Amino acid sequence: MPHLVPLISNPAYTGNFNGTYRISAFARNQNININNTSMPGTYNSYGMIADAQILKEKTGDNTFGIGILFNNDHAGMGSLTTTDLKLSASYRLSLNRFQTSFLTAGIMGGLSSKRIFNKDLVFENQVDGFEFNPNIPNFEDFLDGATRTQFNYSIGVLYQQKTSDQFGFQFGVSIYNLAGPSDFFLQESKSFTYNRYSFMGGLEINSDESLYILPSFYYFQQGDARQLNLGINIRKMIQEDFGITGGIRYRLNDAIIPQVGMIYQNFQVYLSYDHTVSSLAQANLSNGAFELNFSYIFGNQEDFSYNGKQFCPTF
Repeated sequence: MPHLVPLISNPAYTGNFNGTYRISAFARNQNININNTSMPGTYNSYGMIADAQILKEKTGDNTFGIGILFNNDHAGMGSLTTTDLKLSASYRLSLNRFQTSFLTAGIMGGLSSKRIFNKDLVFENQVDGFEFNPNIPNFEDFLDGATRTQFNYSIGVLYQQKTSDQFGFQFGVSIYNLAGPSDFFLQESKSFTYNRYSFMGGLEINSDESLYILPSFYYFQQGDARQLNLGINIRKMIQEDFGITGGIRYRLNDAIIPQVGMIYQNFQVYLSYDHTVSSLAQANLSNGAFELNFSYIFGNQEDFSYNGKQFCPTF
C-alpha cells in the first residue's frame, strides 16, 4: 500500500514523522493459477525503509531527513526480479512560527538491478502434443538473461497544512525514473523505462482526541498506464498508547482493498488484502494479494523540537 510505504511514492516523505528514527518493512504475496495449465504465477515483493531526522539543533523549526530504501520484487514464471537500493534526502521548511505549515522537497537515488530467467519462460515451440514441455529448448537466443544494474533517481515535493486542531491536509507530487534506465530483456534493445508521475493527497480529521478520519488518494501515470487509488482509514485510540485502525481502498477498475491495523506505543502493524474485481479475476479466480506492513518510530518529537510537536499528518 503506497500510504504505508511512503518513500516509494514520494521521496519528500523522508524523515516526515514525529520522532527521531523510523524503521518500516513490508511484504506482499500473490499466487495466480491459470486454468487448464500447470503454470503457477507467483508475485512477491518485500522491502525495508529506514529514515531519520538530523541536525535538528542546527535547523530550528526546519528539518533535514535522510533515508535508505531496499526493495525486491519477483514476478511470474519468468522470474523477473527487480532489486532497488537507494538513498534519499529531504528538507522540510516551516512556513510559519507555529509549525503548522510545511513545504518539503526530497530526492532519492541509487541502484536498480533487473534480471529475467529466460529458461523459466514457455514458448509455443515447446508445445509437445497437448502439453508444454519445458525441457524442449525455446531457441529464443535474442533474450538477454543477464543481470544489469543501473543508476536511477527521483524527486518530489510535499505541502502540509494544519488549519485547526481538528483539521489538516497534505498534497504532493513526485517524478520517478528520471535517469531513464533502459529495458534490456532483448539483446541490443533500445527501449527504456518511462518516467512515473505521482500525485497524492489526504486529509486528517480529528473528531475528538482519540478518533481520526483519514481519507486520501494516489494517482500514478507511467507511459500509457494509469492508476487511481482512493481510500479512507479510521484510527481509534482506545488508550493513550494503544489503538486500532481499519479502512478500505479502491484501485479503480482493479481491486477493493480492506485493511486492518494496530498501534501500540511507537509500533504499528497493518494487514491488507487486494480482492480482484477486474477481468483479471477470470485468470486468478479472484485470488488477490496479501500485504503486511509494520513500522517502529524511535524517540519523541518533543524531545528535540524547539516548539513542541510538528504537524506530520498520516494517511
